[in-house]
This record gives sequence, structure tokens and C-alpha cells, in this order.
Amino acid sequence: MKIGELTIAGVRQGLAAKEFSAVELATEALAFARAENGRTNAYLTFSDERALAAAAAVDEKLARGEDPGVLAGVPLAVKDVIVTRGVRTTCGSKMLETYVPACRAVRAAGRRRWWRRVRRWCHWVRTRAGRSGSRPRSAAALA
Repeated sequence: MKIGELTIAGVRQGLAAKEFSAVELATEALAFARAENGRTNAYLTFSDERALAAAAAVDEKLARGEDPGVLAGVPLAVKDVIVTRGVRTTCGSKMLETYVPACRAVRAAGRRRWWRRVRRWCHWVRTRAGRSGSRPRSAAALA
């Protein structure tokens, strides 16, 4: 399997045809991301245990003949501004480099309230800690 060439449709077909398991795919995706990260610096935190546990759950559903969902088994990366319980979430900021939230981002029902909080927090960070994160202007300013 060539992880860099797989499409979402290819993942779904491969899982359905049992060409590979979701755990094998997740393991390969993590290895690929780590190998490329030295060049791209795209990832701040890896969550191997969570990724492999989610992949195992997909494999279990497939083994029972259940439909695990459209994106089940598809490797993904979560931007470092989404609060994830128990996973270091830095928002690309030195000020938060050791922050591990005790809660998770709210689901769709609370999205507006959550966005208001995020906007307030981002405003606080910009006004008190200076601009930081993954904005192109910030990257250009550092270069």
C-alpha cells in the first residue's frame, strides 16, 4: 500500500475488499507522517494510541458486517486549534506548548457558543501574547 497515493475512495475500497485493515493503514499513515515531518514540520503532536484505537474500532465494525461510516478508517490530522481532551493542544503558541486540555471541543449543537469563546481567546492571545500560530503572515515574519 502506498499511503501517499491513496484516496478516500481507495481507502474505502481497500477496507471493504480486506486488502488492508484500518490498523495497518493507521500504522502506515503514522509512519509516513513521521518520516515527512522532518521536512514539512506539519505535525506538532502525534496521537498514536488514539489513532490505533479508532482504527481497531473500525476493524471491529467491519468484522461484524456493520457500516463504520463514510470516513471510517481514513487517516486524518486535526489542526492544533481544536481542543482535544488529553492531547497536547498548543494552537502553535509557545505560551501553550505544554497545555493538555481536560475537556474536548463541543459538538455541532454548541458550535456558536464555542466559536464565541475561541474568538475571545484568540483576541486575548493576539493582544497579550502577540501574534502566533500557523498564519502565513507569522511564518513570513519569522523568515
